[in-house]
Amino acid sequence: MRRLRIISSVIAICMTICAVLMSVVILVGLGVGYCLHQLVPEVDLGSATVIGVLAIISGVYCILQLLRASASLKSVETSFAEDADDPVLSDEQVEYVTDQLTDAILTNLGRSRRKSGSWSRPRHQG
Repeated sequence: MRRLRIISSVIAICMTICAVLMSVVILVGLGVGYCLHQLVPEVDLGSATVIGVLAIISGVYCILQLLRASASLKSVETSFAEDADDPVLSDEQVEYVTDQLTDAILTNLGRSRRKSGSWSRPRHQG
């Protein structure tokens, strides 16, 4: 019973916060719409209000996306700064990997030359 009361109170608090935020967005949109209607009288007040609300919502969305992107960039930068001190591979490991890659490339080059020769027409000796 106590858990149900806690859940219902959390839901009520969340709904109140959402209602307040939506009211603020609509009131700011109404203000922007009124200013737009005063600047351009041909635009109806209702249309101007809708334009204002959409502009406010779009602006807040863009700002939040920029903040999220900057936060992720900062976390990536800090992770790179922490990893910069630790060498990923030793010199011997780098030499081994480059030797293996070089051998593989040379082997594939030899195979591709043989394959390209096999596609050519056989010459008739006459």
